[in-house]
Amino acid sequence: MTEITPAGWGWHPKAPIGEVTADDLPDVDYHALPKHGRNGRGAALVTALSALPFVRRIQPRHLTQRYGIAQSQASDYLARAKFGDDRRGGERHA
Repeated sequence: MTEITPAGWGWHPKAPIGEVTADDLPDVDYHALPKHGRNGRGAALVTALSALPFVRRIQPRHLTQRYGIAQSQASDYLARAKFGDDRRGGERHA
């Protein structure tokens, strides 16, 4: 199990010490969520991941291990969680 460190020295409160593992990710029953729509699987997972103080340390492999999703899908969700990048829908910028 990953230890929790206090704030200071570059660490956020409740951020895991050392390497992030798949067990550090939130419990989201990914396959039980609706597939499409604004409140679909991807949106729920992106919202849960973006709330984590250590989101920038998460790798796509952690998502594939924890939620059983494809590597490319994990990369997309992680980019949206880290940078707020909504690649699907919305206005296109030139």
